Amino acid sequence: MACKFENLLLIFIKKGNAMLSKNKIHELIDHMPEDFSADELIEKIILLQKVEIGRQQIKDGESLTEEEMDKLIDSWQ
Repeated sequence: MACKFENLLLIFIKKGNAMLSKNKIHELIDHMPEDFSADELIEKIILLQKVEIGRQQIKDGESLTEEEMDKLIDSWQ
């Protein structure tokens, strides 16, 4: 039996990678404090990549409106 959250997970998980430009990485570094750890930088890069994936999903029509999301959640009950 499929998990009732399976459809939601399919919406939010997309295979593939969003490409990041050097300019975006430079901007990210420019907004960081003078001293930071490699872990902090990697976390920020991963977050930036996830945001870019989300933006691409919206462009590709792979997102839900609030109303569609409400209907989906209501269907679980």
